[in-house]
Amino acid sequence: MIKFLSDSITTKAFQPYYQELGITDKPKKQQTLVGRVLLANLVGMPVKDAIKNVDIDFGHYGKPYFVPNGYHFNIAHSHDAVLVAIADHPIGVDLEQIRPYDYTRITRAFTPDELEYLKNLKGKCQGEQALRLWTIKEAVLKLQGVGLIGKPKTVVTTLPHMESARRNDDLYQINFLDVGWKYIGTLATQVENKNER
Repeated sequence: MIKFLSDSITTKAFQPYYQELGITDKPKKQQTLVGRVLLANLVGMPVKDAIKNVDIDFGHYGKPYFVPNGYHFNIAHSHDAVLVAIADHPIGVDLEQIRPYDYTRITRAFTPDELEYLKNLKGKCQGEQALRLWTIKEAVLKLQGVGLIGKPKTVVTTLPHMESARRNDDLYQINFLDVGWKYIGTLATQVENKNER
């Protein structure tokens, strides 16, 4: 089971929360709040409980999880958009606004094969594919609970379709989420290792 919701921090329904909490001019705090509201909607818990982190705990590197009910969740945001996903197994998500992007700004995040792939693309396609690769790497690292400390270059993506990725000996299925035409939303789930059965 996987469910997800996305929304914008500019949505009018969130304004009363911003006013109540005094964050009408604090976009980062608004992103956090919208993530909590979307999470509450997905799991059917009171919004006030989600805002106060009731039943939510955090792993060593800050990855959140539910204590009592076994749901796994992950939250991502980019500019004014927020993405929240829940599942009955560990997941990682990332979100990026599609925009002109020069992949050479972060070449240390990509493997030699990924760099070659990007180098052979042109214009807008090159920037969008770089962002797509980036969301895969971040989603996998967030699933593992290490975030960017885990070094994006250690996540190796299958090219050109990007349907899976590897990190160390682990394999991850990659799904791109429909979060609107201006954003790339990516979800990573770990594929069971058949050798461990």
